[in-house]
Amino acid sequence: MSAQRARTLPAVRVGLALLVALLGAAACGGVHYPRDAAKRTLAPAAQAAMRAKRLGPPGATRAQADALARLMLERMVLPAGARRERARPLPRSLRQPGQIMGATRFADLVRLYRLPLPTAEATAFLHAHTPAGMAVSDTSIGGGPGVASMQTIADSPRRLPPGIYAAELIYTVVPASNGVDALLRVDSQAIWYPSRSVTEYIDPAAFRSVRIWVALTPGHALWRTVTSRTVISALATLINSLHAFPPGSVLSCPLFGGFALRFNAADSHDDVAMSSGGCPFAAVTVGSATQPELYDPGAEVAILAHRLLRTTQAGTGTGRAQADHTPAPSQSPSAVATSASRGRG
Repeated sequence: MSAQRARTLPAVRVGLALLVALLGAAACGGVHYPRDAAKRTLAPAAQAAMRAKRLGPPGATRAQADALARLMLERMVLPAGARRERARPLPRSLRQPGQIMGATRFADLVRLYRLPLPTAEATAFLHAHTPAGMAVSDTSIGGGPGVASMQTIADSPRRLPPGIYAAELIYTVVPASNGVDALLRVDSQAIWYPSRSVTEYIDPAAFRSVRIWVALTPGHALWRTVTSRTVISALATLINSLHAFPPGSVLSCPLFGGFALRFNAADSHDDVAMSSGGCPFAAVTVGSATQPELYDPGAEVAILAHRLLRTTQAGTGTGRAQADHTPAPSQSPSAVATSASRGRG
């Protein structure tokens, strides 16, 4: 995505239809979450493998993002006669990519080429020769008084590997100083999902209730403490399916739609809290320890929380949803958590 605009990229999500089906199935006989009775006899490595197998989507590493960036470079198609350019320092117009992916941590492998074609022809060639497995995702033209014309093309993989949030092959084309050739800067960029902590995955059997708080309109919110195993399982299933949020990613947030959940633990387990101010990411704490933020681009946790609060069937909570006329939460997840904690019982 460019520095001037940010776009939300697709991610693995659990459909609400699946959760509705889960609710129906649980009402008929309960959802069974088997415990690993034999795990006490397993070696630590075997326990970790068993735990990882049943958890949500995987994260990735910088090394995996670099590997994808190298693969995209290998698939790049350039016109005959293209050669690597060693110019240092870089021309002013190529000292940064024509587009920048919106995150604070991402792989970026850079190559500079001289193409034996005018800028327009070079750009047309690149546009017509998309690498295998990729598609053109964006084009733009820049320049102005005293600034060389610049044309940018971005190609993205049709399918992203597990653990990768976004990837682009960005071509930035400007005229060479001889007025005949074109200079090409190629940025092969990839953003990876960080790994989630094991402790922020929710085992429904470990919690006796969940406190649900949602902001409806400015100054008006609802909350409820729910003890239903079906509801706790549905929320846990959805939350466990989410990726950790790539740090520093730039996304827009609606004005309202904040929510907060607190899973109240049984026995000696820690409570788990999750909150969002209406953004596609949510803050998570286990006990008093901050965990990686979670990414929910479809706001499915907020949607399900609203739906559950409006449910009035017997056994779904300690009573009717309670009105809370405190001020609406800000965009800060911590502010949402603070507002929700005021009504905790």
